[in-house]
Amino acid sequence: MRKNSPPPSQLLARFRSSRLATLLIAAFSVTSITAAAPVVRVSGDITLTETTSSGFELTLDKPSGRGTMVLNYAAAPLNLAEFRDLAFKVGNSGDAHLDIRVLAVNAPNEIWRDSAEGRFLIAPGSDGAMRVMLPRQQLPEDHPFRQRFGNLYGFPHGFQRHWRHIEAGAIREVRLHMQWSDAARDESIEISRPFGAGRFSVDPAVLDEFPLPLVDTFGQLRHRDWPGKVYSADELVRDGQRDMALARQVSMPEHLNRFGGWADGPKMEATGYFRVEKLNDQWWFVDPEGRLFWSLGVNSLSMGTNTPVAGREALFPSDWEGPQTRPFWNNLALKFGEEARLASHVELSLSRMIDWGLNTIGAWSMRESFEAKRVPYTLIVHTDKEGIGSISKLPDPYSSRFRESLRSSLERLAAEHAENPWLLGVFIHNELGWPGGTRLAEEILGGRPNAPARRAAIALLEETHGSISALNRAWGSNFSDFNSVRSAVRPIEEAANRAAYHSDLEAIQTMFTEAYFAYCREMMDEYFPNHLYLGGRFHNNRDYLTEAASKFVDVVSVNLYRYTLRGYSTRQVVERPYLIGEFHFGVIDHGMWGAGL
Repeated sequence: MRKNSPPPSQLLARFRSSRLATLLIAAFSVTSITAAAPVVRVSGDITLTETTSSGFELTLDKPSGRGTMVLNYAAAPLNLAEFRDLAFKVGNSGDAHLDIRVLAVNAPNEIWRDSAEGRFLIAPGSDGAMRVMLPRQQLPEDHPFRQRFGNLYGFPHGFQRHWRHIEAGAIREVRLHMQWSDAARDESIEISRPFGAGRFSVDPAVLDEFPLPLVDTFGQLRHRDWPGKVYSADELVRDGQRDMALARQVSMPEHLNRFGGWADGPKMEATGYFRVEKLNDQWWFVDPEGRLFWSLGVNSLSMGTNTPVAGREALFPSDWEGPQTRPFWNNLALKFGEEARLASHVELSLSRMIDWGLNTIGAWSMRESFEAKRVPYTLIVHTDKEGIGSISKLPDPYSSRFRESLRSSLERLAAEHAENPWLLGVFIHNELGWPGGTRLAEEILGGRPNAPARRAAIALLEETHGSISALNRAWGSNFSDFNSVRSAVRPIEEAANRAAYHSDLEAIQTMFTEAYFAYCREMMDEYFPNHLYLGGRFHNNRDYLTEAASKFVDVVSVNLYRYTLRGYSTRQVVERPYLIGEFHFGVIDHGMWGAGL
């Protein structure tokens, strides 16, 4: 805890007292540019009652409802190339609790990649502003910023790169999706026209503001000051003493049991381990004592990440030696002492989690946090992967290499964790390269002739068609025998327009996907029979994938970097609950150049 900062419990209280609104809204004074007049249309439970040169007045037609305002700039694209953010001013003088999602796009039919998005919760009786950062494409490799700092996600003065980016000088549509509750009859809100805000520059002259070395011995930017910045090792020692004193005052709230389950809620069957059950049409985790449990956690509870030094020595203090260093870990030694830093860090981190309402230790976390038995935890398993065709990040479920790798990994983990009631469940893999359409089947058929998955696919074709002549009739192909199909590379062209061919591709894809999840299930039943199989943390939405997974997992896990679940849907064969394994809302409100993921 730094000076001028309240303890965590006070921070959380302030957060809650803001009614979750002003956290995301801040008044600001910047050079700005107002957009040209767009074509405006509204839909849903709102009415556009007034349009002025400065903005719009919208009437909320229902006490609780949803509506959308679309600002179309196709005739004259909105040019915010000189600004970091797209911004709106908002006036909500009434009783409504507003939830507004802003989406800016370069092309209305390319809203996933070429876009920028933000979500804002606006309390009744508040005025403020909504600012959406505009992520850009990466700068050229020879740009002075990259030459000086390396391949960072963010640079000084507003540059933020992201795989999902927008051309800030050619915004053609801005959408405001609104929903609200508790509005008075015919209540209205005011929203300004969009404008540019925040400093943005990629001018190499900016580098003059950052003489080298860039950071100090604590890993902080040398040439800026802010409340909470560390200036001496003695400050860290004092902070450590104060932090530990606060941490030791933290206890589990009275309405929760030791696992974080709802002690005052319904009592379910207690099995001694976590499980899932549907109650009143709502899925829940059920903790080992039979209490309902809602998982809200954090990934990578760890000892910090490494900072590469080699090749960038000029950026860092002269005493930072070696190919890389770990500033956070080094600071813990200054704060708590070399011998006590790990234990102190674990105790402080878990106390903060409990104090802040976080109840699950997510993937890639250090084992010492599990051993404390204060917060439920998860495990994640990674295995060898041979790849499928050109898809490198995908195991072959028929491969002995994959099967032996998964078995040995689970066997090793089971020796330590299989009897631990604090284990919420096990993830197997993360964000595998499951492709869309029928590409998976195409890659299987076009892969190595002796690949196990290809052999299984050809066997399925033989079983389905019985003879090569029957397959040729169905596909419109001319293979001499199944051996020639095995040796063919992507036998697609002849059959591209044949329904039977695509039906076979779907069958191959289903067979492969189910074989993968079936083997994972088999290994979980063998080594972790009392624990939940939490799925594979999908980062793309594929119907064939969730259909197959639902037959074998206990929980379908997905990684969703979205501001809302509105519009998100998947298909399942067996109904299963969902767990969001990763999400992230990055901010740059405390001096950070980049907002992370």
